[in-house]
Amino acid sequence: MQVGYAWVHSLVDDHSRLAYSELHPDQRAATTTTGFVDRGLSFFARFAITPKRLMSDNAWIYTRNATLARLLADHDIRTC
Repeated sequence: MQVGYAWVHSLVDDHSRLAYSELHPDQRAATTTTGFVDRGLSFFARFAITPKRLMSDNAWIYTRNATLARLLADHDIRTC
C-alpha cells in the first residue's frame, strides 16, 4: 500500500439513491471487490432492495473477476 492512498468502492441504488461505500487500502479483485459487493448486497437487503443489474466503470477488478461473476450469478444479477 502506498502511503496516502486509498480506494473508495461505492454501490448506489438507482431507484432510491441509497448508497453503500467502503474504503480499502488496495484493489484486489477476489478479496476486496467481491467481499465489498457481497457486504453491499447484504446492506441493501436490510432495506428490502434486491438489485437486478450491476453497472460499473468497467475496471478490470469488476469485469474480469471470476469470484464476483459467481457472486452476481448466485444472486441473479446481470452486468451492464
